[in-house]
Formats: sequence, structure tokens, C-alpha cells
Amino acid sequence: MKTNKIVFKNTYTAYFQFYALALLSIVPFSFPYALGVKLDGIVVFFSIMACSIIFYYGLSNILKKSILVKGEKVIFSNGPFKYNLDVNKMALYYEKVSVLGGRFKDYYGLVLYRDIDKIFGMSFNNRFVLAYEMDEVKLEIYQKKFKDLLDIEIKVVKAL
Repeated sequence: MKTNKIVFKNTYTAYFQFYALALLSIVPFSFPYALGVKLDGIVVFFSIMACSIIFYYGLSNILKKSILVKGEKVIFSNGPFKYNLDVNKMALYYEKVSVLGGRFKDYYGLVLYRDIDKIFGMSFNNRFVLAYEMDEVKLEIYQKKFKDLLDIEIKVVKAL
């Protein structure tokens, strides 16, 4: 029986990213205290907004991610958030991903771009890291899954 869903498992690096960004999210709220700024409504509002954005970015690393195909519709789930994908506009890349933390090695991951035209723009809902800690074996497995399910190729970005 052919499955019509691809589920991406979280790795140690995804959880580490969440913890690092969760700790980093307190920094904007601590600036007013460190600088001795009076906490009026505007300072508190912008501090809370900055903390929330950083925390959401960290939380998005550990949300369950999956791609479901229902007939002609392709639905990407990122936790509770669902996005309709256009197969002609989306792109999948095997590329270097930035990781907060120590081990000073290059991390490669599987990255989904919802709209290929917005790759160079600033958008929170266009770029999603589907899987961290990718290697050649995992890449081949995902290439086969995406070829069978959506008939699309994963583009490999080589380091310079």
C-alpha cells in the first residue's frame, strides 16, 4: 500500500536549537534591566514581541513536520500550522543550515521553500528546516520518497 505522507523525525540538533533559542529569547527582555531603562509600556511591549519571535523560531524546530498529499492538494504541517503547497512553486534543498552551538562542524539539512520566488526575501513562513543532521543515506531515502510521492527532485547545494 502506497503511503501519501512523509513525516520528519526530530533529532538531537533540533532539540538543542530549541533549548538554545529558548534561553536566547530572554535576552531582549533583560536589556532594559541591564541598561537601567525605565520600563514603560512601549519598552515592555517591544521586549515581549522580540522574546516571542525568538521563542517561536526555536519552538518551530521541534514541532512535528509532515507533508501530506490528498489528491491534487499538497499540505505541509508544521505542528498545528498547515500550509497548502504549490508543487510548481515549492523547492526542496539539501543545504548547509545554521546551528547554534559548539561542535564547530558543518550541518546539512533538508530545507523546504514554500515559494521559490521568495527565497531571497524576509519571510517567516517560507523557509522550513525539515530535517537536521542529514547524511548521504538519509538524502537518498528522502529523494526516493519525494520522487515517488510528488515527482520532484531535491536540489543539492554544494559548499564553495
